[in-house]
Amino acid sequence: MKHIVARMDRIAKRIMAETSLDGMTPTQAKREVNKLLAFYTKGLFKDQSWKPIDDIWTALTAAQIDWTMTGAKYDHNEHGVTSSKTWKFYVEFTSRAGSSYRLYGVITASGCASVESPLDKYDLVAYVS
Repeated sequence: MKHIVARMDRIAKRIMAETSLDGMTPTQAKREVNKLLAFYTKGLFKDQSWKPIDDIWTALTAAQIDWTMTGAKYDHNEHGVTSSKTWKFYVEFTSRAGSSYRLYGVITASGCASVESPLDKYDLVAYVS
């Protein structure tokens, strides 16, 4: 298991080292950011501190990607139990032509544990568009 984690760290460092959005087309920038986000959303998570979310913010910063979180909120099921959390953010960059662009992103943690405590285990979906 340790070799898998070490390999994932090497892949993430390579992605972060190669990521620079300035000078890219919007399509290229979306592809690069979504590739980075996908790396941190594989599998199911079980923690109390939203570690994969913090890892995403750290990776974006390390990749010198200009990002700003615009909000976060919990959603509840029909019984009033917290069932998911969503973070919204945007990424800004300057295209090859010198135009400023803003990509809007969302990260959603959807609970997949017990009915009583759905967020004890969660799945992540993240993307920019």
